[in-house]
Amino acid sequence: MPMSGNDLSRRGFLSLCGKAGLSGLALAAGARPAPGGAAAGRRLNLIFILADDLGYGDVGCYGQKMIRTPCVDRMAAEGMRFTDFYAGGTVCIPSRCSLMTGLHGGHMRLRSNNHRPLLAEDVTIAECLRAAGYATGAIGKWALGDDPAGTGAPHKQGWDYYFGEPNQTIVHSYYLPHLWEFDNTGQVSGLPPDKEMRQVPCPGNAGGARKDYSHDRLTEKALAFIDARKDVPFFLYIPYTIPHADFEVPSIEPYANQSWPETEKIYAAMVTRMDADIGKILERLKRHGIDENTLVIFSSDNGPTNGKDHSLKFFSSAGPFRGNKGNLYEGGIRAPLVARWPGRIAAGSVSALPGASCDMFPTFADLAGAAPPANLDGVSLVPTLTGRGEQKRCDYLYWEFGGAQALRMDRFKALRQKAGGPVELYDLEADIGETRDVAAANPEVVARADRFFKEAHTDDPYAGQGGTKGTKAKKEEREK
Repeated sequence: MPMSGNDLSRRGFLSLCGKAGLSGLALAAGARPAPGGAAAGRRLNLIFILADDLGYGDVGCYGQKMIRTPCVDRMAAEGMRFTDFYAGGTVCIPSRCSLMTGLHGGHMRLRSNNHRPLLAEDVTIAECLRAAGYATGAIGKWALGDDPAGTGAPHKQGWDYYFGEPNQTIVHSYYLPHLWEFDNTGQVSGLPPDKEMRQVPCPGNAGGARKDYSHDRLTEKALAFIDARKDVPFFLYIPYTIPHADFEVPSIEPYANQSWPETEKIYAAMVTRMDADIGKILERLKRHGIDENTLVIFSSDNGPTNGKDHSLKFFSSAGPFRGNKGNLYEGGIRAPLVARWPGRIAAGSVSALPGASCDMFPTFADLAGAAPPANLDGVSLVPTLTGRGEQKRCDYLYWEFGGAQALRMDRFKALRQKAGGPVELYDLEADIGETRDVAAANPEVVARADRFFKEAHTDDPYAGQGGTKGTKAKKEEREK
């Protein structure tokens, strides 16, 4: 496969410093102080919290009436809510790949859920920020390298600290017999520094018992990371698994008395439990006096899904949108995004700027004064967040999945189910539910979309290779 410009830029970035020693690169590349300023003498801390399969309509500040999410709603009241933000993909792995590498679906390495890993030349946001002097931590579902000792594992992609289950399939159980940890300083774990990932038993789940809820362990470690790294600039990425199936939770409060199907009580309780843990994280920042020096962003990795007696229609999880996880209509890729930075982001503000997961890399690099690789597909959203400066806009946002392609161009959404197939066109300002195809009435827009479809797509590096060998067997072996 011919090497794309993005591949070249990443190899060039790594050739300057190597995967193991990125420190000092930002200064060499002319990194500048964070825009808008942080606390005197301190650079801005960055926290990105990612829900799994949470729909646009599952959160109170986006219209949810049945599930309680007071902490995320408070984040929106104290910060900014984006109405037109999109996940990087319509399923887990591509979405996370876009977030971590700053690339859209036509350029990134991982474009399906077939369990292929990132490679050494794929520069992540963690590597970029670590180069700029940030402590980096990832806690939860990694999914970009299943093997804790193999290619793409979190500790090989820029993370100083990791806790969770990296395997995309195994992580969806909430009562795992063990999790994995890596701490290259020992400051979070309290153990000698790690050189490789190590297993951490969950004693309450031994012998098939179900007493140790994995999600709770993630929150405990997130708080421990903040405690340990509060005096240095840090980037903390928390990809929770909630509310992805399996649908299981220690308590269905506060929904036990609702006359709902049992699975829907569990689903709601999972979302509310995650929301409460987000509240714990915000409270911990205040306790350490770093609340006003920390940007916290909350989003989801793709649209909602049906499954295992759960119906996305029960809570109107997709909001007003057509589609759901696994397709490229708005319901599959439109995601909530709430950003809170007290004193810097105007309280109660709302932005209709179309943005996507690939924008997070340049945004965080901009705020950190870091030097990202060239040719990222995303743009920095700092002008929108802070209300200062001119916001750069891309000609389009782009996705692809299973041969289908989609574009967001200002008010229009273009989609085709296979390469070279007919283009569906929707005017999102007039038809947010994508019910009326207006392609025939807008031939010039269709022609522009067709040109962008061809421009955005490059060959899939893993096309035709299938999934990793023995995923099901590997899951069964690891869960023993």
